[in-house]
Amino acid sequence: MNHDVDSPRTLIMHGGMHKTGTSAIQKFLHEELDHPKFEYLTVGKVNSSLIVLECFHRRLAQLPHYPAEQFTNNDLVRLGEKARKRFIRRMRETTKENVVLSAESFTLLDRDECADFLDVVSESFSTVKLVLYVRPVRERIESAFQQKLKRRLVELDRRIKPNFKQRISEYDQIFGRENVTVRCFDPSAFAGGNVVNDFLETLGLPIHAKNESHANVGLSLPAVQLLYVYRQQFNVAIPEDTNLIQRLETLEGDSFRMHQDLLDRILMDRIERFTRIRTWLEKLGTWVGIDVHLKHGPLHRLFLRSNDNYRWLEKRTGISVVSHARDESSGVNTEEDLVSIPDDSLNWLQQQAEIDFQFVPQERPDLTVIAENLRKLALSI
Repeated sequence: MNHDVDSPRTLIMHGGMHKTGTSAIQKFLHEELDHPKFEYLTVGKVNSSLIVLECFHRRLAQLPHYPAEQFTNNDLVRLGEKARKRFIRRMRETTKENVVLSAESFTLLDRDECADFLDVVSESFSTVKLVLYVRPVRERIESAFQQKLKRRLVELDRRIKPNFKQRISEYDQIFGRENVTVRCFDPSAFAGGNVVNDFLETLGLPIHAKNESHANVGLSLPAVQLLYVYRQQFNVAIPEDTNLIQRLETLEGDSFRMHQDLLDRILMDRIERFTRIRTWLEKLGTWVGIDVHLKHGPLHRLFLRSNDNYRWLEKRTGISVVSHARDESSGVNTEEDLVSIPDDSLNWLQQQAEIDFQFVPQERPDLTVIAENLRKLALSI
């Protein structure tokens, strides 16, 4: 069905971001959205990430899903042309006033690719809105570390630089600031603890999703420790590692959390000046007999909040992605914390792999032995 471009139709592009309940939103929209003015656009799959990538991403050869040994440049061109025809055909079939499209891959598109997306969908929609969820910085870093570790060995304190300001500014310019909504992914603030309800509220729809069970909370600290030891020996993932990770997901224990000092090192390019100021103030406090606590206290949090990137995001959206309050003096701080495997974890590995380390606290197995038995566990399933 072709639509008059002047008709008041709206496309709501839900673009994730990563690890913000996207799958739950997509599942609900696909299975339960039933409204006379809203419909969910899919192109063969509930998750439209693949079709959006193949339609609009002009750098597919740089992505791991399209290795050069399997896809020539001509292959990728034909793939994109075919995907675009499918997407446009399905878009034209939509009939309701408001249409929702959901794809985490949208945030992988650069400025020109986003503009191309807007040009294509503007054929059928007079208004295009973008809805994004952003995780608090601490949870974002902890989750990213786990996800990367599942695929390869990564440095614990590898520095990162979130680019909220650049990316969201580009979205504002392309779609119009009034059409870009950024929400903080904070389940404790959502009705029923469910991001689906928050998304429905954002659309102006009544909430009726069930309470979130929070089943996908990441690996436990003991599981991350074992996976890190495994990656030190086998630093690139093999297909069978999926089996190992599924087993590790059953290993209970404390949640994986990073110490504030580790976060400082990861975010170093934004705290170098603060570190110098902190050192100077602590020395000044010593000279005048005042104990100055800046390492984990309110002034440290104030600095993170005043950082240009996060300060801009808070001013732009009215939300803060500085992590929610919790004990800042605990958590993993160094690699030693990750390779210090507790007895309970070794006992779990013995039971899972049906092996016998025959260890005592004074004679623990070498980390290489632990890694090799984790590999056996991966291959044995």
